[in-house]
Amino acid sequence: MKKLAVLMLLAATLAACAPPTPQVIKETVVVTKPVEVTKVVEKEVVVTPTPTPKGTVTLKVWIRGGAWYDHYTKIVEKWNATHPDIQVVMESIPAAKSTEEAIITAVATGSQPDLVDGMLPCMGSLFGQFGTAVPLDTFPDFWEFAKARQMEPIIRKTMWKGHVYVIPEHIFSLMMIWNLDLLKELGATEPPRTYGEFLELAAKLKEKYPDKYALGMITKPKWWYRWGDFFMFYAAASEGALFLVEGKDEKGNPILQVALDSEPAKKVAEFVATLAENGYIPKEYMTLDSFYAGNVLASCDAFHGLPRFIEETYPDFNYVLSPPLVPDDYPADKPIWTDGGFKGMLMFSSCKHKEEAWEFMKFVFTEEHDAQLLEIVAAPPCRVDLATNPAFQKVLDTFPPQFKRFVEMAPRTIIYPVHPKHMDLWEAFSEQAWEPLVTGKKGPDEALADAKRKMESILEKP
Repeated sequence: MKKLAVLMLLAATLAACAPPTPQVIKETVVVTKPVEVTKVVEKEVVVTPTPTPKGTVTLKVWIRGGAWYDHYTKIVEKWNATHPDIQVVMESIPAAKSTEEAIITAVATGSQPDLVDGMLPCMGSLFGQFGTAVPLDTFPDFWEFAKARQMEPIIRKTMWKGHVYVIPEHIFSLMMIWNLDLLKELGATEPPRTYGEFLELAAKLKEKYPDKYALGMITKPKWWYRWGDFFMFYAAASEGALFLVEGKDEKGNPILQVALDSEPAKKVAEFVATLAENGYIPKEYMTLDSFYAGNVLASCDAFHGLPRFIEETYPDFNYVLSPPLVPDDYPADKPIWTDGGFKGMLMFSSCKHKEEAWEFMKFVFTEEHDAQLLEIVAAPPCRVDLATNPAFQKVLDTFPPQFKRFVEMAPRTIIYPVHPKHMDLWEAFSEQAWEPLVTGKKGPDEALADAKRKMESILEKP
């Protein structure tokens, strides 16, 4: 009963503030699906259902709509044609304000499928905490499968208490996007690499155009925005280090700690405070149109859908992409990391045919199907070999040239912190550190210390 109440509360909360999946591509999708019609009549009717072949296993899978549904339709049709004893029934995820809300509501009411697509790793940790998701690494051949699909390095950093609950399907790496014409006007031929180089350009911009901003950073204290600003810069400054780290309390017991007292975190906070103090970032939210109109030099939340979107919507906009900015003392010969996220497939513990479901999951995530994913959905598969594997080059050549920059960043992308309380943690950070930092109410040291204290108090609660 307690589990039900907690899940229903989470569903209501997510309905109010769960972030949408980043996507700005404009496309028209025609989806044709069978519709069940129930007709009520006055007379009795004897219905003889088509018998299911003896020994046949049926698996129910929920899939996202649009291009995702088209992608999975091809996979399921192929599977069903070659596996007569294990049939997959595919359905769209029920309508709700967010995918997460729909799934949590289903689990709370006991109407969840066997498998579901579109799950964030933090949602996997949530279901894992309640015992409603299968730890996929308990299948004997899991790590062999992970290595074969070239996703093991990414998965290793998204485990929750030593287990994997979501197979990553596609990955989105965040990068910076620059107004190339404005860069050239300021005397730069390419984007700056360090904080110092950027601040020099920002000062020139402010002197020449007092009403323009150097960085289109979102200053709103909404928790999910931190994935596209503070945590992105932290990932770069720390060379892809985890934000939640294992430590020990005063008695030597293992605990999770927040790395806000680390040097990378301090450098990021000082940089953000400098931006705010000098008016280099807007105090109010600026729309995409404002950026493409030339009012902002750079934005720090570009993702893989942007190149095609710009090509179709702002064809005259000249831009260039780059990894996040790094501290001035960051070694010049070291590659730069970024942050990002992924969604993927999860198996519920209520599944009665786990071995068969696992076989289907492995069937989904093959090189052939990853190429199909890239072609139909235009989303980079979660693989570290995406930029070098010849199997994907033909499809990649059909994308705008800048799209490949995101593909190249995939191996150096740290996934958002995986924790069942991720929303509470980032909400606390936004309230205790971000909002007072960008408004000048707190200095970097005080903001980070207050946020660390609050976030670790959340981690201590059962």
